[in-house]
Amino acid sequence: IATDNKPMLYQRGDRYTGFEMELLTLFAKQAGYAFDIEVVPFESIIAGISANKYDMGASSLNITDERKESVDFSDAYSTFETVIVVKDDSEHKGEKTLTDFENATIGVMTGTVDDDFAKERFPNAKREYYNMISVMMVAVERKKIGGYLSESTYVTAAIWEGAKIQSIDEAIDHTQAAYIFQKSEQSAQLREQLNSFIRAAKENG
Repeated sequence: IATDNKPMLYQRGDRYTGFEMELLTLFAKQAGYAFDIEVVPFESIIAGISANKYDMGASSLNITDERKESVDFSDAYSTFETVIVVKDDSEHKGEKTLTDFENATIGVMTGTVDDDFAKERFPNAKREYYNMISVMMVAVERKKIGGYLSESTYVTAAIWEGAKIQSIDEAIDHTQAAYIFQKSEQSAQLREQLNSFIRAAKENG
């Protein structure tokens, strides 16, 4: 797992928590599993799964056709809206649009689909790469970058905690997130068990 994804998956004290972790914990309790958790950089998760180093991975991993070539996804547990995040400016809130970033310096998380979105939507922009959302957030607060791509859920959580940021009203894209697994018969059984749990959770609200 990677743990810089509040409120989806993060570390609080000596435990891991967040929506994604709590969902996985409930599943493990119901199915009788015990997980051995290893924290790694986000960009190492898919590579580790592909190399059969881990049985499954979690960190708000977006479902893409390219990733499906090397890993298997569970059913999606959430849909995210990708937005541009900028320094909070109450006097001019809502005035910026995506066109304002055509030639800007924008931040993206290494190894995420946001990099693809940035290349496609802002081909002339300068991209700065980061390994942690929190570091990227500080960069925009200090105006080292003009903005960064993020899922709106993370933006809302950060604002609740006092971050001086805001998002552009216009969304860049929408994605779905899921857990990932090795492409193996053993993992397929675990994945289907988790899928059944996710479906039941959605039906029960």
